Amino acid sequence: MKQDTLHIPINTLSQTLGPNLGEADPGRQAYMDRVYGSGSWRLSDGAGLAVTGLVLSESSTQPAVVTISTDKPETRFTEAHIILETRIDYSADGRNVEPRFRYKLLGKYELAPDSISEIMIPAAVFKSQGALMVVVKQADAATSPMAMAAFDVSYSRCTRQLYVPDRQTAIRLNRKR
Repeated sequence: MKQDTLHIPINTLSQTLGPNLGEADPGRQAYMDRVYGSGSWRLSDGAGLAVTGLVLSESSTQPAVVTISTDKPETRFTEAHIILETRIDYSADGRNVEPRFRYKLLGKYELAPDSISEIMIPAAVFKSQGALMVVVKQADAATSPMAMAAFDVSYSRCTRQLYVPDRQTAIRLNRKR
């Protein structure tokens, strides 16, 4: 069965994905370098981090849960930043599709030593495919104090959403359906 495509003007992103979503970035590394500084963060192997509830649909109501453990020497985290990476499909002409990424800081949290913290994120926060990025600050890391782990978000829709440059293009392409 072929999935219908709804063409949406790109300027509606702040309405559909939430206000203050941020500028489009070419990718995760560019975002991390811009926000945290090149060389001041590293990829994490995910030790001490777990995320559940990231397979979603338009009717999902269960929250995603980020679990952060600070009770082992290798997971002595003092702070966590939760960032939503949203992937949208964009097409300037309605045919050639390219992915674009947007990032939004959902929150910064202080972590207690020798504990297990759970952060719940409502399902309504997620509007499309992407990832949930967890950036943790290491208590004793001398060179790269920030470590980032990304967890894929699977979001299924009945109708595919394709963003286009303007309202006129969206109307023209939607009429062709």
